[in-house]
Amino acid sequence: MPLTPGTRLGPYEILAPLGAGGMGEVYRATDTKLGRDIALKVLPAEMAHDPERLARFRREAKALAQLDHPNIVTIHSVEECDGVHFLTMQLVEGQPLDRLIPASGLPIEQIVEIASALGDALAAAHEKGIVHRDLKPANVMVSNEGRVKVLDFGLAKDVRAANPGDATLTSASQTQVGVVMGTPAYMSPEQTSGRPLDHRTDIFSLGIVLHEMATGRRPFEGSSSAELVSAILRDTPPSVTDLRPDLPSDLARIIRRCLEKDPRHRVQTARATMGVLCKHGEELTKEFQTAMLHNKVEHFKKLEVKTPIELVKAMAEFEANVFGSKIEIWGDEKSAHMQYNACGMWNAMKKFGKMEPKQEEMMGTQFATCMTNLAKEFGFKGETKMEGEIALVSFTK
Repeated sequence: MPLTPGTRLGPYEILAPLGAGGMGEVYRATDTKLGRDIALKVLPAEMAHDPERLARFRREAKALAQLDHPNIVTIHSVEECDGVHFLTMQLVEGQPLDRLIPASGLPIEQIVEIASALGDALAAAHEKGIVHRDLKPANVMVSNEGRVKVLDFGLAKDVRAANPGDATLTSASQTQVGVVMGTPAYMSPEQTSGRPLDHRTDIFSLGIVLHEMATGRRPFEGSSSAELVSAILRDTPPSVTDLRPDLPSDLARIIRRCLEKDPRHRVQTARATMGVLCKHGEELTKEFQTAMLHNKVEHFKKLEVKTPIELVKAMAEFEANVFGSKIEIWGDEKSAHMQYNACGMWNAMKKFGKMEPKQEEMMGTQFATCMTNLAKEFGFKGETKMEGEIALVSFTK
């Protein structure tokens, strides 16, 4: 039975429902002892009344509590009050990723940021011996500040739901050969077949999520569960660059390797997933800048930019929205300037791996070239001066 606002479970007061599904009902609640709002998840009755499943759930929750990572939602406690079993978690103010992906896919800059956060989160969990088994956009929260948080690590192993496309399907108790667990549309081939799983099943699911972020669509589709499973087992999806030519080829390459049917042929670890891109750092950096230039030109043309000051204002808004950069602008219709800290773009690239001084210098040079080419698109002269991560960009008629 759903809990109503004002209901008390020990020190927790229910404020409002946040959602419901196979994992149970989730509520916004106040911890009256600590004076903070939390997310409170009530376990399904069939799990709470099954001693074996409840014990396993507690063991997994205890393991998850050891994961101290900025991209993984923190579990505070597993408790019971008046026969109601529940867990308390960090409350993330924001939206699930599945609500943020447009039909045409996300901008390359956001893909880079979110992909790196997901890779870091999976790597941290895998290194602790924890496999998610149900990675999907609905289990990824993006906070109002843009921080990425992965939900429900391991917890999806012990619940049931009936929706064949989006619901979580799980075993009754232990992980066993022949038992299908996870969300069908995001399952690996070995997952759909009920074979034993390891961390590489998450790599396949990550590939599906990356493909969806890049194109706005899942790589495998079917009008029924049988058709969906058949597509996952047999079909080779089109490259993301076939659907979006503006995307870097290295992004397409890593997605393709994540989606290898045989786990032995995939990228073997989440850290290696990011590392593969880092290996092609120079090529990716060039393509990253090319993709950004293409996106900016198309965006600014829609705004009908005609003067240097209009271009600077449009650039300032674009960089602030994408990277959160603080930008100072000045000028007029003949000559305009902006000065800002370009660390947002730098950080987006650095998350693929450590950047050497030579790579940073290369990025600065390519950024300056990108700004010069942007100016040419609008008939202006462009000049960029870099001092570390501080950029001074000038556009002149």
